[in-house]
Amino acid sequence: MKLCMEVVSYRLKQEVSTETFMGHVNQLQKALNEVTGFVKREVFFNTEKGVWVEIVEWESPEAAKQGEAKIMQETFMVEAMALIDESTIQMHMVKQVV
Repeated sequence: MKLCMEVVSYRLKQEVSTETFMGHVNQLQKALNEVTGFVKREVFFNTEKGVWVEIVEWESPEAAKQGEAKIMQETFMVEAMALIDESTIQMHMVKQVV
């Protein structure tokens, strides 16, 4: 089966602490574990540049779209998105080729 990866990078707003944001990171992990088509998620943080990178593995592009639509309706995600500097968000959806 060829998988689909969602790769997202972003920075937090200047006034937001890493500790505050980590609560939302953990909530998202718990919620994703309940979503059909979700395989795994890894979260990375570059402390020097303040850049967060999330790599989410899905069974298919369709599962990724459906999962994202479901998760984005959750209250904790609305709160988490308010902590992110939206101008820094870069998102790529890529399909496995080999």
